[in-house]
Amino acid sequence: MAVNIHEELVKTYLQTQGYFIMENVSFGLKNDTASDNQFNGAPSDIDILAIAPRKMKLPVLAVSCKGHTAPFDACSAAKKILDGGKLYNREAWRSFRELGDDDWAASFRKKIYDLSGSKSFQHKTAVIKLTGNHTFWRKHPVFVRRMGGNELGFLEFGLMTKQLIVSDKMPHRSSAMTQFLEMAKAA
Repeated sequence: MAVNIHEELVKTYLQTQGYFIMENVSFGLKNDTASDNQFNGAPSDIDILAIAPRKMKLPVLAVSCKGHTAPFDACSAAKKILDGGKLYNREAWRSFRELGDDDWAASFRKKIYDLSGSKSFQHKTAVIKLTGNHTFWRKHPVFVRRMGGNELGFLEFGLMTKQLIVSDKMPHRSSAMTQFLEMAKAA
């Protein structure tokens, strides 16, 4: 199994915040859903679903990890998702199905509810570097409606890495990510 270093960093970061992690949580459309006949049988996934113990009162997080090294222009990407443009050499909405289509959004919210018992969550997009007007992304009425009124936001690689390097609560001392971060801290 190939390791996605970006997802590993996000997972480690969220574990230091007190979250339990589920990875690659599959969700899809029913076979009779009209909006995406070509992909009805092909599921999508939530890269990371993070749920905290009940006593911690942290929000459920549904994280989409985008490990492309080019800066992520949030405003431009949102417009491409909404207007049918291309992102990552494909139709933009296909990289963000839950934001680009009402039926996929409903399936996404249902999966989160089924696994967490909560209709309240935060949709986070993890990127290497964020640029552009991210308020347009976070507050766009179509995205907010598709996420059931839940908050949208971002996690940036640099900020997570900086926080992890100074953290004294790193999980899995034997994991490759933790060892890498400890080496970076010592350097």
